[in-house]
Amino acid sequence: MNAGRQLFVRSIRDFSTFVHTPDAERAKLVESGLMLDDQLREAYRIRGSFTDSRYHTWVCFEFIDKTGVSRYVRFRLINADRGPDRGLPRPEFKANGHPSMDAVSDDDRAPDFLRKDFIHRVKHSDVRYILQAQLRDAPPPPIGNHELFDPSQPWNEYWFPWVDMFEIRLNEVIDDQAAVSRLEMNPNRSPGCIRIPLATSPDDYASLGHARAIVYPGARAARAAVPSPQNN
Repeated sequence: MNAGRQLFVRSIRDFSTFVHTPDAERAKLVESGLMLDDQLREAYRIRGSFTDSRYHTWVCFEFIDKTGVSRYVRFRLINADRGPDRGLPRPEFKANGHPSMDAVSDDDRAPDFLRKDFIHRVKHSDVRYILQAQLRDAPPPPIGNHELFDPSQPWNEYWFPWVDMFEIRLNEVIDDQAAVSRLEMNPNRSPGCIRIPLATSPDDYASLGHARAIVYPGARAARAAVPSPQNN
């Protein structure tokens, strides 16, 4: 899950173009419409804690209920106090195609202050989240590249309201860095009722989720083959 309701590109081809474009030239991708600056801006946080943000899946999944009916689902994680998404930059802020920024000159906080703050809160406070889901019916008749798959556009919350799934309470920090490094995030490992929509073209909206299912196992193997980083 990621901060912001949506991704700043529409397909895996656009994402690949972004990755292979030097940071200094990415403003041109915004000008061409390949990168969406409003969506990118929303992923920025001028924040004081990881617990201040809401986290979204961006891509949707196919969900088959116990009666065999197929729908589509997106997930998000919100703070248990149900407060608003905090830490958004000022309205006049422009990302200009940059996915991150250096610390400003008057920011004297430690580079890892967010990690340390989160660990402190988990150890000494009440850190709780609520997992929510949006459900959306499959379009009749099925459309291969339907707009519901577009990772750059959130679903309308009036027509597709968020529904509580369960509460998550964090009360322990895993300090074993070797154990953390062995953890594997693989979108292919999901219950039988949740599937990844497949794409037939790198320009399809569903191509982001499809590509993750292909790339993540290989990336995990490559990461496991090199020395572990100092922090995870």
